[in-house]
Amino acid sequence: MHNQTMGAVLWNSEVRLLPAAAVAIVGAALTVAGAWRQARSQRLPMETRGKNHSWMRAMRQMIQGMSLLAVGAGWAWQVPVMIAAGAIFGFEETIETSIAAWALKQEAEGREGFA
Repeated sequence: MHNQTMGAVLWNSEVRLLPAAAVAIVGAALTVAGAWRQARSQRLPMETRGKNHSWMRAMRQMIQGMSLLAVGAGWAWQVPVMIAAGAIFGFEETIETSIAAWALKQEAEGREGFA
């Protein structure tokens, strides 16, 4: 590691596989948990208060997991566009689903103008 920065070491060496795998594993776990929560929300009766809010929150978790999975895989395979796509997609979808989840929470709580 003579003149290499820590960033270069984490990108170029085999050491990158450990943190990249950790990011990808966390991403895979979030993806599976989110998908499971979505399926559980879908099975609720239609008239269940908060069903849509629950489903949206689970979808957000699944999307965040897929984004982390893409970042981890891109890091391990040294594909910068995969890292960028995962980060950008995750950021944008988190904002979008957070706005939708907020509105669905208002609906679930019976707030006027949302139901």
